[in-house]
Amino acid sequence: MLRADALQAIYPELKDRIVVTIMGAVAAELYTIGHRPNFFYLEHAMGLASSMGLGIALAMPQHRVIVIDGDGSLLMNLGTLSTMARYKPGNLLHIVFDNESLLSVGGFPTATSTGTDLAGIARATGVPGVMEANTLESLQQSVKDALATNTLTTIISKVEAVGPKTFHMDLPLLENRFQFWRCLQSMKKQAESEPYILHIARREQWREAKREGYFKGDTLSSQGFIHFSKPHQVEEVANFLFEGQKDLVLLLVDTSKVQAEIRYETVGNEVFPHLYGPLNADAVIEVLDLVPDDAGKFQLPRGVKLLDKRRT
Repeated sequence: MLRADALQAIYPELKDRIVVTIMGAVAAELYTIGHRPNFFYLEHAMGLASSMGLGIALAMPQHRVIVIDGDGSLLMNLGTLSTMARYKPGNLLHIVFDNESLLSVGGFPTATSTGTDLAGIARATGVPGVMEANTLESLQQSVKDALATNTLTTIISKVEAVGPKTFHMDLPLLENRFQFWRCLQSMKKQAESEPYILHIARREQWREAKREGYFKGDTLSSQGFIHFSKPHQVEEVANFLFEGQKDLVLLLVDTSKVQAEIRYETVGNEVFPHLYGPLNADAVIEVLDLVPDDAGKFQLPRGVKLLDKRRT
């Protein structure tokens, strides 16, 4: 498997998430596929992409962080695995492309070429999720599976020792640095501006979620995320999708307590919050009855109307 093909295969999962890569071939290949402001290529700091990704994951728990590492870099900083395992941020995915070579600095063989088992080391340090994926199909599935959980995961993926024709990127390091910083600040502001999100559920669904500890709704398995609304969107959504229905509840969710990734995505002319994983029940701070009037229409419950007062 070529690393460039592997990056292309998982690019749909990378493009809207925080991504930190190592220097050299990985950075050049991802840049060639398509640079985005949420991508940072850590140059002149070999071995430390995982450390940087860990810091971002801990500082921004509402966002998924993906580190793209290599065997040479990881071997220079093996302690990163035990540090990640100590803190276990569930929003961090660590992908290691192992080509058994220091390809970007001369092509010298690494210890994995003589038997060092990076997956075994990751397991021994206590990383809770460790996968090995050596085909495009298994890598794609492993990445999707990892992102669907709230579990720190390391994926070791064997690739051929073949690099790009050129390592040149038409992106100065400082420009990448400030572009990335502005992107992170924007993401943080978006999350902070929406301390509460809401979901309409059937009462029985919520009872089951309380028993299991997690709410999955109707769309997590089919679409990969759970639909949510901002406070001002609830009434329109309720009347469009649930007109006349009874035995409904409105889940008021504190975004600071949510374990899975929240992404704000455009649907039509509106931006809606989508939760890419199950909702931990302890993030639901209030459950409000959602009752239609005699005409089958819904109005915002009083508790939702007061949300702006809660912010102050």
